[in-house]
Amino acid sequence: MSNEQLTEAVSDQLRDLLATLEGFDWVGRRLQPAGIGHLVDSLRPMQAPLAESSARLAALGWPEHLAEDGARLERAGHIVLQALESFLGGGDGSATMFDGSGMLQYYRALRCRVGAFEELYPLANVLVPVGRYFLEAAARDSNLLLQRLAAGPEDPATHVGFVDVDNGRGTRGGFTLYVPEYYTAERSWPLVVALHGGSGHGADFVWSWLGEARSRGMIVLSPTAQGDTWSMFSPSLDGGAIEAMVENVSRRWSVDAERILLTGMSDGGTFSLIAGFHETSPFTHLAPMCGVLPPLSVEARERVAGLPIYLVHGTLDWMFPAEVARMANDELSRLGAAITYREIADLSHTYPREENAAIADWFGVPLDLPVEGDDEPV
Repeated sequence: MSNEQLTEAVSDQLRDLLATLEGFDWVGRRLQPAGIGHLVDSLRPMQAPLAESSARLAALGWPEHLAEDGARLERAGHIVLQALESFLGGGDGSATMFDGSGMLQYYRALRCRVGAFEELYPLANVLVPVGRYFLEAAARDSNLLLQRLAAGPEDPATHVGFVDVDNGRGTRGGFTLYVPEYYTAERSWPLVVALHGGSGHGADFVWSWLGEARSRGMIVLSPTAQGDTWSMFSPSLDGGAIEAMVENVSRRWSVDAERILLTGMSDGGTFSLIAGFHETSPFTHLAPMCGVLPPLSVEARERVAGLPIYLVHGTLDWMFPAEVARMANDELSRLGAAITYREIADLSHTYPREENAAIADWFGVPLDLPVEGDDEPV
């Protein structure tokens, strides 16, 4: 096997792999019971090319010094092919919300691709297309940003990248943290606390903000609920745990106390409103997505006044109809919140990744890409 053969095989497999992941991103953004057949059909053409290029790569073998990286690339391809098979075989295109072969299987297939992210991310500084994939779209052409990420922190002893605290897939109540690789303690860093939806896990949901965090310079804290979902009826259970996590992270890393965002999807969006209105809440901004406004106590109503809230909902949401978000917007506005309401016409009950950039701008963290001669972090 020549170097040219291996290089070509890696390039082909990586092209097909990243294209399929982009396809999953596109489908995940549009997932809803109506139109499942169209979404399945949009992914089907990606299966054969990825299977073929993955098989060609596996057949070549790897030099010893590249064996670990090669194994990661092969495992990522295998995981995505399994996710594709599950998604394409999810039904006949007439899925109902929660029948056994319907929506849940499609959600599970999409969630499976997180395993591919975990295999690929250690290659972000080795394979440029991988590094670019894990940036927000507007930053992907910045070679200087890629160089800054690859250079790592000024202090080699600083923990950067992903940090898991009691947050393995079989556990509940821990958290996953992402700290940008160019972190320095000489400045304060905005913190995004991102809450997963019902039955989710923080180790999966942290990826929803990774591109913006790497591109703009934000720390992301993604907790896992202690139960199957957040403790809506015992708010202090998960709420107190999340506040303790924020305090823990703030002790170890330099967190900007004036920019701590609490956001979440579905049940996570609902719980962000519950925890964000608590009297001891450290959160300066809230961005609930596709959730509902819970009944508010007198104390919570007092906390709402003046609080910046970015409320996002989909007109096509089949789980929580858009009318509940419109009523929430009216109520929060009446209580004096500094509210931005975004109802997205083509959004169902899915996470709108494209909204992250606008939320980050609103949160006061613009995309400020490095330029030649710029010695300061992003």
